[in-house]
Amino acid sequence: MAEQRGLAEQLLDNDGDNETVDELVSPWAEQLEMDLSAAEDRELLWIARDFMECDVPDGWDVHVDGKNRNFYYNRRSKASQWEHPRLQEYKDYLSQYRTYARQKREQEERR
Repeated sequence: MAEQRGLAEQLLDNDGDNETVDELVSPWAEQLEMDLSAAEDRELLWIARDFMECDVPDGWDVHVDGKNRNFYYNRRSKASQWEHPRLQEYKDYLSQYRTYARQKREQEERR
């Protein structure tokens, strides 16, 4: 978890340096299947930032393997996985905001 927090702190300290933002947030945006070349997804980049900073649920731990990749361990089931345990939650969140943003754009276009 300290590694995730470190990234978030770097993001906050970068004073708007877009290259740094992309470098730090891109892996998290990729997990959410965001297209950072699309303006619509760049507007929702804050969701990837939030995902980057989120805590794992109770009962989960974050570990780093020998290749410096995060993996997640569930203490109750004693199972580990590569996927962040809250990934689907954030994908659903992103989907809802994409729908909202699309509807808002469509309403504005009709005016």
